[in-house]
Amino acid sequence: MKQTLSSLFLICIIITLSGCWEDMEGWNGSAAWSDDDTDIVAVYEYFKGQKTVSTTKKKDIESELYLMPFDGLRDEALRITMKSPGRINDLFYMKSANYLIVNREQRLTNLDQDMNKMSHFYVDKVSLNGTVNSLGSRQALTMISCDAQGRSATTTGEVISGFPSPDAETIALVETNTSCQDKTVSISFLSAQTLEQIGDSFVDNTTVNGQLVPTDYAWLENGRFAKVSASFQGPVGFTYAPNTMPEPLEGLAYDCFFPASNSSDINENGVYVSISEGEIQLSAPDPLANTFGCPNP
Repeated sequence: MKQTLSSLFLICIIITLSGCWEDMEGWNGSAAWSDDDTDIVAVYEYFKGQKTVSTTKKKDIESELYLMPFDGLRDEALRITMKSPGRINDLFYMKSANYLIVNREQRLTNLDQDMNKMSHFYVDKVSLNGTVNSLGSRQALTMISCDAQGRSATTTGEVISGFPSPDAETIALVETNTSCQDKTVSISFLSAQTLEQIGDSFVDNTTVNGQLVPTDYAWLENGRFAKVSASFQGPVGFTYAPNTMPEPLEGLAYDCFFPASNSSDINENGVYVSISEGEIQLSAPDPLANTFGCPNP
């Protein structure tokens, strides 16, 4: 009898810990400094949650953006977008030009096939008055499995993403198409004000010796936009700008590409920002932290 009761008690604990999917909401912890380091934007989520022993699993995520009370700018968090499907992958706050660039991913689990995972990707320009202009959206694999047994998968990377230039005048729009044989990328430049394309798009292949390799994208201090991959020789890739020829990357350290623009979760003084239970959390300044641009030699 004692053993039976113990087993039932254990089962009850397991059921309680695993739980069912419940409606939940809260700050997801992500935040970004504005490009002039004077303001902070944060992400609030609504989702189905399932509590486990160590964390909370999420699905069916919807996201909102809030300007936070910081340095006397406002008394409370100010919502600037309504619920939008998906989690926010990248967030850039170009306060100097009164807009944000938001890259979102909505998981489509009903379309998953084994290790191949499907998502819908969105890129929006959001004005500070809440007006949303779509820069594009695509449904595509977010993870792709290429081994015969289907036991492993690799990320497809930036299916469609927007990156604002440091002067906030231009938006680099990156779109990729990935198969197990190759991966192509298209880079277009848009006027941040009119959203019209500037010049022709650049199309390139990002496979190395027939292998899919992780690729990152970032603006450089010289005003060019970089596509970079890792290699034994250091960063390799090209830089792009409207109405110019691509130029090979030369002599740049990996630190030059992170963060991707001058709005991110770290400011120019090396102070990280995050959100905990609706409160802004700031780290101590770190002179060795990766901030926008290349580190001093």
